[in-house]
Amino acid sequence: MRIDGTYNEWARKKVIANKKAWIEEQKETIEQFKKQKTPEFLQQFRPDGYSVDKEKWVSDKSSIINQADEALEYLQKIEDSLE
Repeated sequence: MRIDGTYNEWARKKVIANKKAWIEEQKETIEQFKKQKTPEFLQQFRPDGYSVDKEKWVSDKSSIINQADEALEYLQKIEDSLE
């Protein structure tokens, strides 16, 4: 490819394809993050050896979805600039 003079173009396209693949992975991760429920943890604090307590965290779902949407918009702008 270097002899033909096509290597630089191939390398540029390969870099762009890798960046687009990374952006798609990030978008999928953010979409999964938006769909997740409030986390719950089971913790064993009692000395009896078998009782567990459920710890539930409180989160602002609308804030999380807002931030995720902003991140998706930003990733879309990056993807559009690659073309």
